[in-house]
Amino acid sequence: MKLRTEFISEGEEEEIILRLKEKNDRTDGIYRRISEMLNDRRLCLTLNGNEHFISQSEILFFETEENRIAAHTASGMYYTHKKLYELERMLPATFIRVSKSCILNVSRIGYVNRNLTGASEVGFDGTRKKVFVSRIYFKILKDRLKEMR
Repeated sequence: MKLRTEFISEGEEEEIILRLKEKNDRTDGIYRRISEMLNDRRLCLTLNGNEHFISQSEILFFETEENRIAAHTASGMYYTHKKLYELERMLPATFIRVSKSCILNVSRIGYVNRNLTGASEVGFDGTRKKVFVSRIYFKILKDRLKEMR
C-alpha cells in the first residue's frame, strides 16, 4: 500500500480517497480511524453546574458513579446526563465497553495488566487513573488494541 499527498488550489474542496482492491478488517480500520480524526467532536459535559465542551479524544473513560455517568480526562472529571448505552452508540470506535459500568478510550491506554482469574487493570498515559476490564470484555479489548497497531 502506498500513501500519496496531492495539494489543491485555494477554494477547492478537500477530500480523502481510499483506492482499495478489496474491503477487509485492515481497510475498515484505516477508514474508521481517518473518519474519527476528521470528526473529533466535543461533548457538552457538566461540572459544578457549568457546561464544559471537551474533545472526545481527551476523554479517558466514562463510568457509572452514584447513579450518574462521570467522564474522566487526565486532568479532571465531568458529568453527563446520557446513559452508557447512549454513549456507546454515539462515540467513535476507539471507545469500547469494558465492564457493565465502564466505557474506555482505547487510544489513550498506557498499559494493560492482565489478570487471568479476575478483572484486568488498564492505566492511561499521563495520569494515575485506571479502570478494570471484566473477563467477559477482555477479548474485545485485546482485539481492538491489535486492530489499532
